[in-house]
Amino acid sequence: MLSSPDSKKNPGVDSHLNHITNPRVDAVDRIVDGWVRQVPDFDSGPIQVLGRLNRVARLLDNNLRSFFQVHGLGIGDYDLMAALFRMGPPYMARPSSIARTSLLTSAGVTLRVDRMVKMGMVKRVDDLDDRRGVYVQLTDEGVDVVGRVALINRERQRRMLNSLTPEESAILESAFRKLEQSLVSPGWPDQ
Repeated sequence: MLSSPDSKKNPGVDSHLNHITNPRVDAVDRIVDGWVRQVPDFDSGPIQVLGRLNRVARLLDNNLRSFFQVHGLGIGDYDLMAALFRMGPPYMARPSSIARTSLLTSAGVTLRVDRMVKMGMVKRVDDLDDRRGVYVQLTDEGVDVVGRVALINRERQRRMLNSLTPEESAILESAFRKLEQSLVSPGWPDQ
C-alpha cells in the first residue's frame, strides 16, 4: 500500500497524494493502492502487469499515430506499405498475402488500398493469369516514402527503448511473445 508522509499520522489522508512526493508512483500504483485498501488480500499482480502493458500500448499507439500523421499516413497505411516493401521488388502482392504478413485484417487491407491508391502510394495491378485477381503494388513514390519513414521510425523505436538494457529488451520480447501465444491459443479462458 502506498503511503504519504501524513498517512501514518492521519489514516484519512488519501494516498493518491503520494504521486506529488514520489514521481515513480504511477496510475497503476494508485489503482492497486485503492484495491488493497478495500480488499487487503487483493492479488495485484495481474493489474500491475496488464495495467502497465495497457498503458504502454496506449502510449505507443498515440506516439505512432502522431509520428505517421506528420508523414501524411495512418498506422495501417504504413503497415500496408511496409508489408509490400518487405516483399522486395517489384513490391507487389495479393491483398490476402498483405493481410497475412501485416497487422491488418483483409477488410483493413481493402480500406487502406483504396486510400493509398488515392494518395498515389500504391496501385492496383490486374492478374494476367486470373481475370478476377488483383495485385497491389507500391508506386515509386510509395517506395520512397516507406523507405524514408522506416529509417526514421527505426531510430525513434531505438530511442524509445533506451531506458532498457539489451537483456531487459530480450526478456520483454520473450514474455510478450509467450503472452500473445497464450491469448490466441484455443482454450483461452472464457470471458
